[in-house]
Amino acid sequence: MIQLVLVVMLAALLGGCSWVSDYLAGDDNATPPAELENVTPVIKLIRAWDVKVGAVDKDNPVRMTPSLCDGKLFAAGGGGVFAFDAASGKSIWKTSSKAQLSGGVGCGDDLVLVGSEKGQVLAYHAADGKLAWKAQVTSEVLAPPRIADGIVVARTIDGKVFGLDAKDGSRHWVYDRSTPVLTLRGSGSVVISQGAVIGGFDNGKLVAVTLAEGKPLWEVGVAVPKGRSELERMVDIDSDPRIVGNHVYVATYQGRVASVALDTGNIEWVRDMSSYAGIDVDDGRVYLTDDQSKVLGLDRNDSSITWSQDKLQGRSLTAPTVFDDYIVVGDFDGYVHWLSRDSGAIVARERSDNSGIMLAPLAGDGLLYVQSRGGVLTAYTVKK
Repeated sequence: MIQLVLVVMLAALLGGCSWVSDYLAGDDNATPPAELENVTPVIKLIRAWDVKVGAVDKDNPVRMTPSLCDGKLFAAGGGGVFAFDAASGKSIWKTSSKAQLSGGVGCGDDLVLVGSEKGQVLAYHAADGKLAWKAQVTSEVLAPPRIADGIVVARTIDGKVFGLDAKDGSRHWVYDRSTPVLTLRGSGSVVISQGAVIGGFDNGKLVAVTLAEGKPLWEVGVAVPKGRSELERMVDIDSDPRIVGNHVYVATYQGRVASVALDTGNIEWVRDMSSYAGIDVDDGRVYLTDDQSKVLGLDRNDSSITWSQDKLQGRSLTAPTVFDDYIVVGDFDGYVHWLSRDSGAIVARERSDNSGIMLAPLAGDGLLYVQSRGGVLTAYTVKK
């Protein structure tokens, strides 16, 4: 109970646009948001379409990331789940949920998946939005559930990972990790690859379990808690791991960014950096937004810094998203910034919505999708 109270208290204290950095630095010493310099666009940004899906509660920010499956874009917001044609933005279906949604959206195997504040996993039929089933887990689901090979995997805020049957939501297995006394409010989603479920936890450990049974395969400490206070010792992995080939890339808060072998869990390299927003990866680099909203490009083979962009510091940037030749981040004021993948130079900017952007844009099917805190979902394309 004490642990839960501390987590809730920290969540309240860290509320706001630049919530983590402001709290840790103190209001008087917090880095103010960088003033945006004029940008001469190198590319032309085109809004392919935009729709409204419902605002996120500003006092209780939740993780509602759209997802793409089979030419459809699924999104959630304002208590509803939506399906759109990914290319045109045309509505296919929408459904209301009595549950207060807190984590989503996952999709696959003809299902659309979301989680609720009261520990429900809800599965909808992708074709028509009708409820397929709902399952009760132990606590709030803050990350999008994932699905593969007939198993739905959902992570809860109390450190558990559940494997549920995709047909009816019945429980196959549960993997349990204890959580530290003090954590950031949030949890990264798991990723599924080669029959394994890989996820990061609030104690700085990256874990792989079997998809079929939830049996441990390996566990590695990416970051080691340091300091005398619980606040100093927070090393949460709240961003999603990324997998390229046989390599898992992950970043921790007040800790490290690391490359880990997928098959063995052996650490290939680590670099001291702090990130709660997250990373993205391509064939050559790991891209990272650090806890000061600096964006960096790291060599994927040895972690050396190839470029650094510091003109957006203090703007509570999202994790970076790789799109075509660019890296894209959103900020607390609703701006979408486009950076060169090769140099990190800012090549274009547009304000998507003034309510702010909390989560990384989604790239796929030749478009970039951005969902704002105010519930505006926008699809962009680029003309060079």
